[in-house]
Amino acid sequence: MSRDFTRLRRIRPATLGRVVMLVGIAAVVLGVLIGRGQTSRSAGGRVDQAAAGISGIRLAVPDFRLTAARFAGGGEFILSQRAANPTILYGMAAWCGSCIGQARTLVQLKRELGDRVNLVVVDIDPNDTEANLDGFARAAGGPLGIWAIDRDGTVTRPYRIAYLHTTIVIRDGQERSRSLTDESLDQLRTAVE
Repeated sequence: MSRDFTRLRRIRPATLGRVVMLVGIAAVVLGVLIGRGQTSRSAGGRVDQAAAGISGIRLAVPDFRLTAARFAGGGEFILSQRAANPTILYGMAAWCGSCIGQARTLVQLKRELGDRVNLVVVDIDPNDTEANLDGFARAAGGPLGIWAIDRDGTVTRPYRIAYLHTTIVIRDGQERSRSLTDESLDQLRTAVE
């Protein structure tokens, strides 16, 4: 054993430098490959931003797939497949009492415009429950649109939703507005037209 140890001590500094450099390069390449994998798809499903969805509109924003809570019908929403109509994405939490006012306004807009606008209400607290979200939806006037808890960051990470009351309007495949305050019905109507 002492003999093997002695041999290890005889590695020339130039050789050791090359080995360290190769390991470093391999780590960088691996990091880039892993990073590409994370940006090319989300936890909710496959995302291909280069291709146009069924709507024929190219997305300049991250695509996502969400499944609505059971009380909201449990349907699936895929942004690229619904991009022909504007999408309002609202980040909230079921325990946020001050979020109810904006949610009421959004539900009212959805009632007015119907299928001409997509409403996606996303609970950004992964520890919330569907029962709590259902109570919030009822307080806001009913679960119109997609109501979901973003447990794995499918929407919150790529859209950088870090604060409650985040309202994002996506129209023609692009983010048209972002607000952290309540917007009036008229402001929202103008944003989606």
